Amino acid sequence: MDFQSFLANGQVSVAFGTTYEALPEGFKTIRRHDIDKASGAFALYPDGIELLFEDGRLCLVQYEIARLGTLRLAGNIITGRTSLQDFKGYLDALRISYTECTQDDQQILVTTQHVKIYFENGMFATALKSW
Repeated sequence: MDFQSFLANGQVSVAFGTTYEALPEGFKTIRRHDIDKASGAFALYPDGIELLFEDGRLCLVQYEIARLGTLRLAGNIITGRTSLQDFKGYLDALRISYTECTQDDQQILVTTQHVKIYFENGMFATALKSW
């Protein structure tokens, strides 16, 4: 799963709506973290990337920098100290379109593929997309 592709395409190697049973075998070796067994909610963390399942189907993908430490974007290293302005420059260089908004005092970039990129105190925090 590639961070740059996720931002550009809004997808990872597993499609939204995929059931746990339909995952490639390699994903089934990853320890499941049950959230709510009754509703079929659980998470997988391949390489630290959160794949959240509800009703047994993939519904959210999240690249949280606190869990991942660093990411790469077009040769640039992304950390929890990557500023909003720097991140926008990286997206512009890759020609990944986005809009900018603020919600609850948090700055958010939203790509045309509906990936939401959150910044706390002007620094990168997470990128996620839900189904």
